[in-house]
Amino acid sequence: MANKNNDELSLIVPSEYVRNYMQTTGWRFTDAQKATLLMYGGLTLKEQYAHLQALQESTSDQELKERLARYLDTEALKFQAFKENPDRAYIYILKVNDDNESYSNIMPEEYFFDFETACECGHETGQPFKVEKYLVTVSGLTAVMFPVLHGLNLIRRAKLYIFAEGFLMKMEK
Repeated sequence: MANKNNDELSLIVPSEYVRNYMQTTGWRFTDAQKATLLMYGGLTLKEQYAHLQALQESTSDQELKERLARYLDTEALKFQAFKENPDRAYIYILKVNDDNESYSNIMPEEYFFDFETACECGHETGQPFKVEKYLVTVSGLTAVMFPVLHGLNLIRRAKLYIFAEGFLMKMEK
C-alpha cells in the first residue's frame, strides 16, 4: 500500500524535496486538492482523464464526484470539437520542436485540413510537436488565420499539446 501512495504522490507532486517533506510530516491531500493538482500538473490528456476518472470513482465527496463528472464530460466534448473540421473552415498547423525551443519561435512545419493527418505527420518526425487549430477566412484575395487558442503555452517534451476552444489539452505521443 505504501508503494501505491508513493506512486500517487510522485504523480501529483513533481518536487522530490516536497514529497520527502510530506512523507516525514504525514501531510495528506484532500481529494479536491488531488483533483486540482491532476488538472494542472502537466499530465497528458489521456493520463489526466484516467486519473481524474479513478478519483471520481473512489472519492466519498459527492460534490467533487459531480464536479469531476461535469469536467470530464466537458473536456471530452471540447476535444471532439477540436478534432472536427467538416466544412474546412479551419486549418491545423504542425510545429515540430527538434531544438527544445519555445513553440512561439518555431515556424510551422506543415498545414492540414484534418487533425488526424497532422498528428500522424507529427509522430513520424520522432520529435516533440504541437498541433494548433486556426480559423481561416478570406478577405478579398487574402486568407486570414485566426488562432483558436487562448490558453497557456505549457509544452513538455515528448507530449502532444492541443489548444481547443480556449483551453489547453494534451495527448499522449
